[in-house]
Amino acid sequence: MNAMVGKLLPQPIGPFVIGQIVDYVEREAERERELLSLRKWHVLHVMTGWESDVGKAIEDNGMAAYVPRVGRKRRLNALRHCTVRVPLYPGYLFAGFDPCGELWHTIKEMEGVIRLFMVDFHPIAIPWTVIARIQEIVAQWQDESEKRMMGTVQVGNAVRIVDHGGFTGLFGEVVEIDEVQRRVRIDLEIFKRVTPMWLAEGKFEVI
Repeated sequence: MNAMVGKLLPQPIGPFVIGQIVDYVEREAERERELLSLRKWHVLHVMTGWESDVGKAIEDNGMAAYVPRVGRKRRLNALRHCTVRVPLYPGYLFAGFDPCGELWHTIKEMEGVIRLFMVDFHPIAIPWTVIARIQEIVAQWQDESEKRMMGTVQVGNAVRIVDHGGFTGLFGEVVEIDEVQRRVRIDLEIFKRVTPMWLAEGKFEVI
């Protein structure tokens, strides 16, 4: 299995790995069938930009969802750039469920879903080691990002929320910095009322 994982996850990791994962389990489906009950993560193809919405719908229906995110630089103007969190695999996410259960049948009816990868009408489960490796990559990026970010945030900075549910895309001002828990408190104006909110690193960007 270790040799297989090495082939699935070359460096640097990119969207093409999804195809390799699916190709592997399709070719090895019969041999791996008996192990399906031991694994719960499955590849789900969705409309690009719908990763978070579909993930929330999956969780609302009693299953698990994982949308790995990493930082990407975005140009604001000729002199300024910012880092935003984007899906590691645009248009894909991982759905966690019991392949022998009934909950996963609701996935294909969810808005934004293109397809759940299956073999013989049975969801394709991927090795947990693949998810573990992806989580390591995401964690490594977050560690590096945190080291850089807290040194640049200052009280009074304007920020945009990039990953915080229905507040994503809104703007606020930093009023307090918690170095210990590596988070900031912002004042967010909603309907002419100021709402305080704590945001962890990776949930906002300085503008």
